[in-house]
Amino acid sequence: MSQQEDDLRALAKIMDFLRAVSIILVVMNVYWFCYEAIRLWGVNIGVVDK
Repeated sequence: MSQQEDDLRALAKIMDFLRAVSIILVVMNVYWFCYEAIRLWGVNIGVVDK
């Protein structure tokens, strides 16, 4: 296995991690800025609302 293949695999893992973090941040921002609408719809996250 060449060094370049290892580098590409590592880069793919880093990109997957960053993608997951960005999705979490988007969900947090939507929950934060749309909290009133989410609360009116009756959707809540018990851990966050405590």
